[in-house]
Amino acid sequence: MSERLARFISSYGSVRRWLERVEAEGSGAYNTKVSYVYWLEKFCEYAGLNPDQIVEARREDLDKPVQFEAERRRFEDKLLSFFNRLSEGREEYYRELKERATEKKNY
Repeated sequence: MSERLARFISSYGSVRRWLERVEAEGSGAYNTKVSYVYWLEKFCEYAGLNPDQIVEARREDLDKPVQFEAERRRFEDKLLSFFNRLSEGREEYYRELKERATEKKNY
């Protein structure tokens, strides 16, 4: 694991607790945990919050009355937006690979 990811884990209690639960559930293989932490860090960058702030904000959101449903699900919406952005980037990446392969064939 990179030093950066190790620092990320050690900096946030919520991440350490989450990884302990992942491990206890039996899905805590090393590469799985590295992948989880990597993508959590990327989501935090996208959201502009650290993991502890996300957990706290989520708790506050869930305490809001039901009529504030949009606010209560803001992190679900942000996560969906994050994955959609990743998907768009992946499609662009594959399109570029295909174009390069076509260029090499025609070369």
